[in-house]
Amino acid sequence: MLESVEGILKSVETDARKNVAGQLDLFGMSEEEGGAAEEGLKLPDVAEFTRQEIMAMERETTGLYLSGHPMDEYRELARRAGAAPIGAILSDFAAEDSAHRFRDNQRVTVAGIVTGSKTRTTRSNTLMTYIQLEDDSGSMELIAFQKALDQGGGYIRDNAPLLIAGRISVRDEK
Repeated sequence: MLESVEGILKSVETDARKNVAGQLDLFGMSEEEGGAAEEGLKLPDVAEFTRQEIMAMERETTGLYLSGHPMDEYRELARRAGAAPIGAILSDFAAEDSAHRFRDNQRVTVAGIVTGSKTRTTRSNTLMTYIQLEDDSGSMELIAFQKALDQGGGYIRDNAPLLIAGRISVRDEK
């Protein structure tokens, strides 16, 4: 149906131009009396959207994944790699009175889908990239410096699944 939207809109626009409100064409009455039959809508035969395409459209339209999460197919691999859920890290730092599983400067592995990235030049004229990484439990910002970008910068693109090892840095309650 999405493939037909443009044609349908053009047809409606053409019909609206032909029929001015309150005006009948010369043969308008004869069609109701059994004249020329209206042509039916013909939908093109196209392949169904992939699961990833459907989820991308859901995210674009609503801001949420409704029928699943892109990390669903990587969840077992992330678990075997020892990746910590992003939500667990964030909630651990948000809780003030409980025992902490994570701490500042601790090395962790996280897995998620890239939802955005911005590359900047540092004062020392090297590159650094801010990466927004999301799994099904939360979203966090990562910072990758030149050395990391040299090794794996080609993998950073929207909707790409990543497994990243790094160090937690908590500054100014961020």
